[in-house]
Amino acid sequence: SGILFNHSRALVAGSALTLSIDLPFSASPVVCRAKVVRIQDDRRPGVAQKPYAIGASFSDLNETMRKGLREYGKQIGRD
Repeated sequence: SGILFNHSRALVAGSALTLSIDLPFSASPVVCRAKVVRIQDDRRPGVAQKPYAIGASFSDLNETMRKGLREYGKQIGRD
């Protein structure tokens, strides 16, 4: 499983990340490691905020974290 997020700069494929993901129904964030597997350059004129789409694969989710992320995905309409 993984995540797709926008970032202000391009990251390098294969880079290791530590992510902290706040979930609306949890008192503490999900903190986990991930590896960058995809970078998409979405730069467009007039859009300078976070033009890079970064795909990352989780590398150390425990079952509780996985369930929390899955539940959040269902809430926002993504499984």
